[in-house]
Amino acid sequence: MNLGIKAFTRFSTIQAVRFVEAMTMTLRSLTEPGWARIAACRRVMYRQIQFTAIEPLWLVGFLGATVGFIAISQLAGILGNASSGAIVQLMDQILVGEFATLFCSMVALSRSGVAASTELASMKQRGEIRSLLFQGISPQKYLVAPRVVAFGLSMVILTFVFRWMANIPGLALASILSGLNFSQYFDPMIQLVSFWDLFSRALKSFIFGAVIGGVSCFHGLSVGSVRAEIPRAVKLSVKWGITLIIIMDVIYWFLVS
Repeated sequence: MNLGIKAFTRFSTIQAVRFVEAMTMTLRSLTEPGWARIAACRRVMYRQIQFTAIEPLWLVGFLGATVGFIAISQLAGILGNASSGAIVQLMDQILVGEFATLFCSMVALSRSGVAASTELASMKQRGEIRSLLFQGISPQKYLVAPRVVAFGLSMVILTFVFRWMANIPGLALASILSGLNFSQYFDPMIQLVSFWDLFSRALKSFIFGAVIGGVSCFHGLSVGSVRAEIPRAVKLSVKWGITLIIIMDVIYWFLVS
């Protein structure tokens, strides 16, 4: 029993330390001064945005329109056309609003998070990180900070596209295929849009993306010299990323509810 308690305590302590270190790296990246003035750092950020936000944009848009079409068609069939305002609010705030961030987070984590962890882990094992340090170049400023910011900006782009495709093209598809009155749902949908709504959801998306980037970079740079540690780092980045996404989403829900 004592050995089990000690093992659990040791495991919990290690995980807590790793969590603090990963969050510290994320916060340092968001407050890292001067890197945006360096052309090489900006190129790292642009490439990361290209890979994380631009390349999967078609997939996110297609799935957003599909989710919007299914959601509004099913809700209209259940609640009836007389409840168009309630249907739009329910779809936007719960089905599309919450699902957009979670879905885009999973896309960013499973695709770009894995790639970032693998790339940084390989760079460390090849000695490239050590070479940067010998040249007086900070890996935090050159490799981590641009990626963390790029992940945050990419999440804002992906979430915005997903929500737009779910609300407008999704509604248009429902109007064509399900016979819904487009203007009956479009007008209350426009009324839901406000500066605070856009700002709060953009901020939420940016934070989610930055945490995904920070966790991926942290585990990539935490590998040792053994090649087998790279798959382990990728597995840990995905595990920690999913856990933190769910925790942050629950916290956000309690704060705004």
